[in-house]
Amino acid sequence: MNEQNVARSLIHQIETVARIQQVKKVLAVVIQVGARSHVSSDYLRDCFSRDSEGTIADGAWLVIDMMEDTTDPKAGEVVLKTSGWLAEGRLEAAVASRTIGCRTTAKHEE
Repeated sequence: MNEQNVARSLIHQIETVARIQQVKKVLAVVIQVGARSHVSSDYLRDCFSRDSEGTIADGAWLVIDMMEDTTDPKAGEVVLKTSGWLAEGRLEAAVASRTIGCRTTAKHEE
């Protein structure tokens, strides 16, 4: 999987969800990276840092949960967990759980 494309997809999803939730600044983002996603956490962090410059997520702390279970249904995915957002000093709470996107790009879950 191309980390640059994943980072860009994450940033797009962050901006979309932040706009809906009327968030002005995202301070931290939590993602899950599946065991079979072939994503390098270090390279993804670098891409995210570079590509988020000038966006609502500029300077945001990227928390990466590397999944180890290769049999998990999400083992080939990268999932954005908006329940782990820290935005403007408050932790966003999850209302429901859902996944948006396709297997080859980053996904979003509340």
